[in-house]
Amino acid sequence: MSQPVRLFIFASPEDNGHLSKLVVHLEPIRDQKNIEIWNHQSITPGSNYESEIEHQIHSANIILILITADFLSSSDVKFVPVALELRRQGLAVVIPILVRPVAWEFTPFGELEPLPRNHIAVTVASNQDEAWTEIVREIHALLVSPQILSRPVSDGPAATVAGRQAVSDQHTPLLRGQFSQRVYLRVLNTPYIYEAVPGAESISVGRQRRKPGADPASGNDVVLRIPDGSAKSLAISRRHLEIRRDGQEFFVVDYSKHGTRLNGTPLQTGSPTPLHARDRLLIADALNLEFLVEQVALLSKPLARPEIGLNMIPGTPLIMEASTGDMRTEDP
Repeated sequence: MSQPVRLFIFASPEDNGHLSKLVVHLEPIRDQKNIEIWNHQSITPGSNYESEIEHQIHSANIILILITADFLSSSDVKFVPVALELRRQGLAVVIPILVRPVAWEFTPFGELEPLPRNHIAVTVASNQDEAWTEIVREIHALLVSPQILSRPVSDGPAATVAGRQAVSDQHTPLLRGQFSQRVYLRVLNTPYIYEAVPGAESISVGRQRRKPGADPASGNDVVLRIPDGSAKSLAISRRHLEIRRDGQEFFVVDYSKHGTRLNGTPLQTGSPTPLHARDRLLIADALNLEFLVEQVALLSKPLARPEIGLNMIPGTPLIMEASTGDMRTEDP
């Protein structure tokens, strides 16, 4: 039999009833997919609680977080950054599960796509069994991945990270395929958004168009002009900035004459600066762009967050003509 898939579930003691519900709903796939389920109730009396939690997080293939106000105020929330780091390295899938309504989007893991997909907490769903069933089906979809099944089991956190990183390095194409990232640039105060070509290593932004079939360096992936605002348009440089991908990290490089501000701070021309999801780029004091990243972690259906679901325009060079409150697009 193949080695088990380790499923770690974060839950507060106050949510033990909901935890039990989830475990019961997981039963139909538990033996079929050889799943080992671990949560705080699995700790042996007399064990060191924090050490055991950390060990199990590092050993997990899939980490579920049962989101409630009680969990967000519990001491266990301090372990979530460990899970997010494993996710960043491509070593674990981390999925928030909305159990009871709470403003979880303001937490460090608020940018992750939760389950259920309709963003309605399980306890306020019209049919809770249907909500749990949807969640289990999504988890089942993860389990068909050979990447999930091939991760090694470790004797401890340090060994786990080292051993699984070796697997990560050895199977980079597989990891990139299974943990793909969707990258978007949204022009604020408009409903429009640019979706980068999947797997693109860079996105160029500026005023200069790229002619069909021309060298990529001759123009930009995203061309910004402001209708009826020639002075503002001219403040946007021909090649204003470039967003670069390095593995799972992103950087922005400013090439402009009139500057770019990252979250209000001027960028140093020509110097790569780390770029994170939800960061904002003010282009020549004319247009505000928001950088968005979604980690597509083996989920079986397209993600559908409202703020990035409007007027989504798939890759290929895009002409944006924008003014506050309005945007038009035209073919190159």
